[in-house]
Amino acid sequence: MYLGVNLFSVRVEGSDKPGRCAQLARVLAEKGLNLRGLSASNIGRKFVAYVALDNAADAAKAVRVLKAI
Repeated sequence: MYLGVNLFSVRVEGSDKPGRCAQLARVLAEKGLNLRGLSASNIGRKFVAYVALDNAADAAKAVRVLKAI
């Protein structure tokens, strides 16, 4: 069922290390960002994750926060 909800996502890539997604979620939550969803997969020694947020401003804030870690 489609509810007409717009989500904004951020793609994150990096080295695959234990606890990496937990770290991403914790850091974003500590900055007051509400995650609407998180999907991740590893590819060899790398990972890729998509973080869904409520609006464009939150997505931009998430990018700034994640670049700092």
